[in-house]
Amino acid sequence: MVNNDIPDTQDPKHTKIVTRTVIDGGESSIRTESYYEQLAHTQVDVEKRILTSRTNLMKDLLSCLDVISKNLSREVTIKVVVGKDLQPHMITKQYTVFRQEGKRKPSTK
Repeated sequence: MVNNDIPDTQDPKHTKIVTRTVIDGGESSIRTESYYEQLAHTQVDVEKRILTSRTNLMKDLLSCLDVISKNLSREVTIKVVVGKDLQPHMITKQYTVFRQEGKRKPSTK
């Protein structure tokens, strides 16, 4: 029987817990733990925000690909945000540094 009064973090049957930690150089580490009756998946991403401008946009976008060329990750997500003047303002890059599948309870069909 499931007690519905217990928050998801205390009874993580079907939930996702995301923890963000600031690390050196203005980067953040994002740890995601997914539960399906027990820990089913863990992933750690790194996110970095870079101020940019219209003149530096292409150079800054290319520098975001360094995680691929340095073999730090197999994928990178890049998001460009424009300001009220419709000019590039901020680039956010996010890439996965760790991924692990946990054990899943076998289905009882």
